Amino acid sequence: MEQIDIGDELRNLVVERKRNKKMYLRVKEDGTLYVTCPRYVREQEILSFILEKQEWIIKVSKKETKKNRYLLDGTNRKEACWLGKIYPVEFILSKQKFMSVEEDKIIFYLPEVSDDSIQEIFYRTGNLQLKLMVEERRKDWDNHICLVNHRRLPSITLKYMTSRWGSYSPMTHHISLS
Repeated sequence: MEQIDIGDELRNLVVERKRNKKMYLRVKEDGTLYVTCPRYVREQEILSFILEKQEWIIKVSKKETKKNRYLLDGTNRKEACWLGKIYPVEFILSKQKFMSVEEDKIIFYLPEVSDDSIQEIFYRTGNLQLKLMVEERRKDWDNHICLVNHRRLPSITLKYMTSRWGSYSPMTHHISLS
């Protein structure tokens, strides 16, 4: 695997030669650059293509880093994102599994510190918090949206979705929140 310097940072470069007409560049989550190009393209042309797209690569990488920062769940043992704010995390060994969000930190109480148990308690607590937030606002939403427009009240469920915040099915009157 080759490496290339983009924006004062060494990045891995993977070149895949195929039977296509154009050259394509993708930036993966870990910062690796994937170039797909025709078989006849020289190495120098690939490098100049990447250097042309240097600003775009840096912009996409910053966007990806920002996105990943909001997906922190404490498994990195340093920080977690709770309701859009980043908190440092602490771990305390305990017989019960629960999580406490304080003003300046998140404390995990766990029998053992493992990625699976951290994620389980983080998402379970997140689901409970989201249910409470939905129930608080549900009457207002029902009055403003459904009753005014003579619509049936929707059912609301929670599920973990990576690509969006939620979805609505008009035929079944069902809302899914992430």
